[in-house]
Amino acid sequence: MLDLDEEKWCNVRRIQWRLGNPDEALPEQIKGKWLDSHITVSEVVQKHDEDIITMSGIDIDWIKGYYASLYPAKIVRDEVFQEVEEALREVGGKVDLGWPMAIVMATRR
Repeated sequence: MLDLDEEKWCNVRRIQWRLGNPDEALPEQIKGKWLDSHITVSEVVQKHDEDIITMSGIDIDWIKGYYASLYPAKIVRDEVFQEVEEALREVGGKVDLGWPMAIVMATRR
C-alpha cells in the first residue's frame, strides 16, 4: 500500500477495483508480514467488485507467455504449470481473467 504522510497530503481518495485481500495470493511463509494498512481515518476509500480490466479466452500458452514476460531470466519447468493446465482443462481449456487495480488521488499541502 502507498503510504501518504498526512503532513504533506490531504483530500486522499483511494479507489480500488477487485483488490480483495492481497494476502490471499502470497506464499504461506510471508502472509500477513508486509501488508500493514497505510490508510488513515481521514482518507476516503471506495471499493468496487466489478472487473474493469479483463481478457477473454486465456489458455495455458498465454499464461506461460505472461509469466515469461514477468520473469524473463527465469526458466520455468513445465511441471510448474501442470496444475494450472489441469484446472483449465476442467473448464474447457480457456478462462476469462480480471485484473485488480487501484488509483490514489491526493492534494499536496
